Amino acid sequence: MRVIYSLLLYLLLPFILLRLLYRSIKNPAYRQRVFERFGLYKYQPPAGGIWVHAVSVGEAIAAIKLIKAIRSQYADVNFTVSCGTPTGSEVIQKQLGSSVYHVYAPYDLPGSVRRFLSKCQPDIGIIMETEIWPNLLHQASQRGTKLLISNMRLSETSFRRYRKFPALISAALSRVDQIAAQTENDAQRAVALGAEASSVEVVGNLKFDLEEHVQTQILNPGLQTGIASQQGIWLAGSTHEGEDEIVLNVHADLVRDKASRLLILAPRHPERFESVYQMCCSRFVTQKRSELLARERLRDDTRVLLLDSIGELSQFIAISDWAFIGGSLVPVGGHNILEACQAGVPVIFGEFMSNFTQIAQIVRDENAGIQVSDQADLLQAGLRLSGAPETRAMMGGNGLALVQANQGASQRTLKLLAPWLSV
Repeated sequence: MRVIYSLLLYLLLPFILLRLLYRSIKNPAYRQRVFERFGLYKYQPPAGGIWVHAVSVGEAIAAIKLIKAIRSQYADVNFTVSCGTPTGSEVIQKQLGSSVYHVYAPYDLPGSVRRFLSKCQPDIGIIMETEIWPNLLHQASQRGTKLLISNMRLSETSFRRYRKFPALISAALSRVDQIAAQTENDAQRAVALGAEASSVEVVGNLKFDLEEHVQTQILNPGLQTGIASQQGIWLAGSTHEGEDEIVLNVHADLVRDKASRLLILAPRHPERFESVYQMCCSRFVTQKRSELLARERLRDDTRVLLLDSIGELSQFIAISDWAFIGGSLVPVGGHNILEACQAGVPVIFGEFMSNFTQIAQIVRDENAGIQVSDQADLLQAGLRLSGAPETRAMMGGNGLALVQANQGASQRTLKLLAPWLSV
């Protein structure tokens, strides 16, 4: 089955490259380091150590938490960290820098995978969340690499997709030595796909293990003071196409009702920064975050601050009155709402939260956030929070408490890795 899968991948390779070229039209970073996707790398990493793969930003953030936990007890371990997107690469380089060897992961072609593994020769491989690549897992296992799928999340959509190829996925999972699942449902789905029940353990979600006081580490005090002096600051983060218009419509109503003076808008993908900026400028006095890096001055008449930077979202959430997290009013599946909870800020999110079903349920149950279904709901939630500082304080406190109550996945995962690290 894996042979057929590989042949199909080779046949699809021209279309995969065309898709890469298409994505590079909006984000030129997709044209860079293309050879890495075929296992061809400029530098030689140290042999051995741990290889960690995180496909994009969310997985990269979780991976960084785990890497820091491992380093706190095993300081001399070498790390190779791979990802699949330029935004994930930027986060890894910004937060880990030269302390790790960082590359794009190879396409799951036999030759590309062979070259990658021959280059980094990992003793341990850690795959984040839902990345099940048959050739990568097969060849790594054959080489004697111990394999862990960490923070495993199998949504109903992913589960149904993998179940279409039972023999292929079952064979791939049989190569994995240990699975650290987020929830009992994730664990059960992994076993149903062919993982050995004895290799699956529920450890919780790494995304609850947020760093303390991260919001104070980056923002210039002058900029922070300038934003905080505004009355009614709200943030819309990780927005997708179709959500920015909704957010701007809501902001117009909030400004008209004097419920807000400033919106901090952070589109999910860098290639959309300019088009969203133009959209904002057509309706409001707008500044870019990048314009403030030198002057660090926010104009008094600015009504929208476009966050055209990577890695600063949590800092801006922390100085907002409330936050809306996107990818949830359009059928994307949502993004991580816990950064707002960690900052003690009430969070609003839409109905499309399939990627964070458990987290959304906990946030609702603990009254730390509000789930909305459309523009009218988002406006009502904003009006409710803008006029009730006591409610904001109560919901923010609830969010912080639930994050603290669910922490510990990093240390539980580290215990699973300990026998391999101690050899």
